Amino acid sequence: MAKEIKNIVFDQGKVLLDFTIEKVLTPVFPNKEDYQLAVKVVFTSKDWERVDAGTMTEMEALDRWLKNTPPHMHAGIHKMFETWYSTMTPVPGMTELVRTLKANGYRCYLLSNTAPRFYAFYPTVEAMRLMDGFIVSAVHRLAKPDPAIYHRLFETYDLDPEECFFVDDVAENIEAGRKLGMRGFQFVDFDVDGLKKALKDEGVNI
Repeated sequence: MAKEIKNIVFDQGKVLLDFTIEKVLTPVFPNKEDYQLAVKVVFTSKDWERVDAGTMTEMEALDRWLKNTPPHMHAGIHKMFETWYSTMTPVPGMTELVRTLKANGYRCYLLSNTAPRFYAFYPTVEAMRLMDGFIVSAVHRLAKPDPAIYHRLFETYDLDPEECFFVDDVAENIEAGRKLGMRGFQFVDFDVDGLKKALKDEGVNI
C-alpha cells in the first residue's frame, strides 16, 4: 500500500513561474537579428545550462556573452543579465494551490535547475516564500535528472521519497524521481486542473 503523501516538491520554471526565452530576450532585443544572435550566444551555446549546473559562474557567462556579441548589443546583454528573473510571472492558479497545500498541513519544497541569483529573487515571489526548503542546482553543483540532486533533497530535509509528490514540466525529471520512489505529475500547458486531479488521486487534500 502506498504511503501517505506529506510533501509536495515543485520545479520553478514553467511550473510555479512562467519562463520563456522570448520573455527574457524580446524586451531588450526587439531587432530580429540581434534577438537571434542572443538566442545562439546565451541559450544554444549551453552557457545558461552551465550556470544552472554550477559549472560556470554568472560572471564567467556574462563575459563570454559580451565577447561573442557586437558592441551595440552589450547594453542589452547587461540589462538581460540583471533583469531576467523579473520577466518570470506566476503561473495562474499555482500560488493559490501552494497556499491551499500549506493551509492543509503539507510541506512544500523547491527542486530547481536554476542560478544562484534565485536567492536574491525568491523573496519577491509569494509561492517561493511559502516553500519549506530549496534545492538549487547551481549551489549544489548537481542538476536534474541526476539522481544525486534528488538524494540531496531527501537528505537535507529528511524526506521519505515515497511520501513525496513531484511536479516538473520535464518528463525525464519526473521519471528520475519515480525511479527513486517519488510519485509525480508532468506539468505541461499550465494544466493546473490536471495537477489538482493527480494530487487528489494520490489522496492529497486540496
